Amino acid sequence: MAEFFLELFSEEIPARMQEAAAEQLAKLVGAQLAPLSPRDIKAFGAARRIAVVATIDAEVPESASEVRGPKLSAPPQALEGFLRKNGAAREELVEEDGYFLLRRNLPSRPAGELIAGEFAQALAGFGWPKSMRWGQSGAFTWVRPLRRVVCLLDGAVVPFTLGPVASGDQSEGHRFLAPGAFRVTSAAQWQEELRARRVIVDADERRKTIAEGLRAAAGAKGLSVAGDAGLLDEVAGLVEWPVCLIGAIDPGQMALPPEVRELSMKVNQRYFATRDAAGNPAPYFAFVANIAANDGGAAIIAGNERVLRARLADAEHFWAQDRKQTLESWLPKLDAVTFHAKLGTQHARAGRIEALAREIALALGADAAAADAAARAGRLCKADLVSGMVGEFPELQGIMGGYYA
Repeated sequence: MAEFFLELFSEEIPARMQEAAAEQLAKLVGAQLAPLSPRDIKAFGAARRIAVVATIDAEVPESASEVRGPKLSAPPQALEGFLRKNGAAREELVEEDGYFLLRRNLPSRPAGELIAGEFAQALAGFGWPKSMRWGQSGAFTWVRPLRRVVCLLDGAVVPFTLGPVASGDQSEGHRFLAPGAFRVTSAAQWQEELRARRVIVDADERRKTIAEGLRAAAGAKGLSVAGDAGLLDEVAGLVEWPVCLIGAIDPGQMALPPEVRELSMKVNQRYFATRDAAGNPAPYFAFVANIAANDGGAAIIAGNERVLRARLADAEHFWAQDRKQTLESWLPKLDAVTFHAKLGTQHARAGRIEALAREIALALGADAAAADAAARAGRLCKADLVSGMVGEFPELQGIMGGYYA
């Protein structure tokens, strides 16, 4: 048995792509090294690297192969092409059931030879949702510029070239906290060395570290962090050495609807909302830095507070401007918003919803006043589509209409 280790180190990989890329790399290793019976495959995905470690056989065992060639009646050119493709001589062929057959005994083959010979081509076809071309030839694509390739078999480098990068045994730690290269000798040593160089390479461990760090930082102020699994996953893909911090929200900006404030924090800055002991929105936000600062994060917190004040000032502007008009006054603008090419505008759609709402209310036994209220709700339910706030945050359509109503 032997340990196979591969790391592909690049510029920052988008957080949303890391998990799928690590899984794809594990499948690729399993398929390409199938003759070596790979097992115990574990993949890693982080901000600047994807990697995989597996236990494989030291060699491909001796085996017999049989390749069927052209029919006996085929023209000479077909037979010549088959021999040329397989690097065989005419004397090696046998005739059976109307076909030429090439039977060979394949000798055992060292694992390193298999990896060096075929692995680079498989990696070159790695599928990213979006990729880049760079370098002098511009022929090689990767999600971001590829900087290093570590490929080891029991600690020894397996040589091959992937795009513009030759494989070796050099990797890198945190860009700012521990710059520079270090030598890799095994998967375990790689993980330990990265931790010493301020990189948590295991995604599950980073996620757990962030969740616990946010809970502790918020708890120190008597707060809790609003749950958001999707944001937690994204932030875990953005940082290598998570440091959880708490910043304050300007008290005046707490007058904004909580959905507006918290969506702005999440979408624009990847901040987590907090709650007080009673479960109400608290005037604080939690976030994750990628460095451990000498001042305990004071300057980082102050900088993020300034950024958030500016972000929420934009939201305050839309909030103030939108409330100068009524929902009813926006209805004509819906004539300029297409719902569907064959179904008309959002204004026409709102009219249909209004009529349906009235009919359904009456069918359920509502009195005339309740039916009128249902119809009015149907008429206004899409009016906030043309508001400034929904233009900035489409996710709040309907929610803002409720506030403005």
